[in-house]
Amino acid sequence: MILKNCRIFDGESFISENVIVLKEDKIIKIIFEKDLGEDLMNDEVVDIQGNIISPGFIDLQLNGCGGVL
Repeated sequence: MILKNCRIFDGESFISENVIVLKEDKIIKIIFEKDLGEDLMNDEVVDIQGNIISPGFIDLQLNGCGGVL
């Protein structure tokens, strides 16, 4: 699967004009769309419509635990 037309946040800045290539629900590479090889031309393409893709954020703030942790 190929995710295109997305803004990728790498933790510090936004990357655009790239596509994300997924295999078995895992990111295998992030490349320029023009660099897609023939082997990927038949993959399903999903247009993200300019939305942001970012790494998962984990909120470590624990309120209401009553000092259990």
